[in-house]
Amino acid sequence: MTAATASSTTLDDLCSAYLPFDASSSAWSDLTPTPQLESSSPMCPILFAPEYSSAMDLYRTLTVSNTAPLSAIELSPRALALTSHLIQLNPSHFSVWQYRANIILHSPTLGSNRDELLRAELGWLDELAHKNMKSYQVWQHRRLVVSALGDPGRELEFVKENLARDAKNYHTWGYRQWVLAHFGGLSLPSSAVVVGSRGAGEFPQLWDGEADYVDQLLSEDVRNNSAWNHRWYIHFARFGLTGSTNPVNLDPTTMEKIQKTIKYEKAYAKASLAGCPNNASAWTYLRALHTALPASLQTRLVGELGWVKTMVSTNAEAEKDASVDVMGRGPVGALEWWFDCLAEDARSGNVAIEEAEMLVKRLIVADSVRKRFWAYRLKSLRRTLQPQQH
Repeated sequence: MTAATASSTTLDDLCSAYLPFDASSSAWSDLTPTPQLESSSPMCPILFAPEYSSAMDLYRTLTVSNTAPLSAIELSPRALALTSHLIQLNPSHFSVWQYRANIILHSPTLGSNRDELLRAELGWLDELAHKNMKSYQVWQHRRLVVSALGDPGRELEFVKENLARDAKNYHTWGYRQWVLAHFGGLSLPSSAVVVGSRGAGEFPQLWDGEADYVDQLLSEDVRNNSAWNHRWYIHFARFGLTGSTNPVNLDPTTMEKIQKTIKYEKAYAKASLAGCPNNASAWTYLRALHTALPASLQTRLVGELGWVKTMVSTNAEAEKDASVDVMGRGPVGALEWWFDCLAEDARSGNVAIEEAEMLVKRLIVADSVRKRFWAYRLKSLRRTLQPQQH
């Protein structure tokens, strides 16, 4: 049975007596609607649709004691049906989602086959996620349900389907990384299985296909900054190797693999930039491989300077014809890297200043939007070199 089939049977059996929603139905006759509290003359009254207002009036009645223990709150099939109706009308209503989660996870009357209900809920969420990919609440509720179920099942494939529709959706990527971290387990030196959470860290194989998946996404769109970020996540962040101040506390075998990965990833980023030299995401990734890892794994930017210079015209050529750096022709990432090598090297004397001044002129042509920033960078470099000139 598919998730969608399970949803159409299990949830329909529970909610069909109360849907389609009708506030005048005898199913709600024992409840006194609680209207929205407003002043007698609100400055800006909100005009809700009648079907939404009547449902919310009943919702307020059901949740009037929402601060009380769950045993004092109605967690019934009709309450579940009411949340279904409200979520279809307003999929971003956080409090309604919270109420639904309490019903799904804690209702004593629905607990005879909780896992079946959870799987049905996933099927119901499939369509909602497709229609409301940018709704944080949809993904957060899915996280609660999958965590309670304790099995990631087809979650990575489901996320893949959604990313095929919107490859840079922040919420979808955040959910994918949660699935990997929670069920696949992070390889942090201090990581431990989450106590009391079903399935946590029990599916390490989830990580196996991630590198190939990212390769596929970048082959489709090399400028997909979300895919570049995920590439960093699967290779380094999950080991805690983000941030120059973080100590390295991994076993020698893992460290050796990471060092090989760094070498490969540098070559990968450079090959990508050779085909698309104005890709800011790839430049950021390459820079991170040099500067955003713990100190023992860092390398100086100047080590790549020879290769970087092959990406742009020489200073002499640029001085002769400034159009070689017109936006799109001279990669800003390469010129910025060259300038940062001067700052990193902190050489003294007029040669460094003259070279830096020339590079800033070029950067202002290539990246005119940030011309004030480049002027500031030059001023900062002069201050660095000034004491060394006396």
